Amino acid sequence: MNLVVEELLEEDGELESSLTEYSIGNAMIYTAFAWSVADEAYSTVKELAKKH
Repeated sequence: MNLVVEELLEEDGELESSLTEYSIGNAMIYTAFAWSVADEAYSTVKELAKKH
């Protein structure tokens, strides 16, 4: 992580649960979310997949 991100994480303890790891391939997008936001993230990703 860079210094700006680390400072933001120190200021807002809940921000870390919003961080996402992702990989984009030819026919897929892989995302990894914190368990604490998994249900909300799944719903959002599912709606975006329908839209696009």
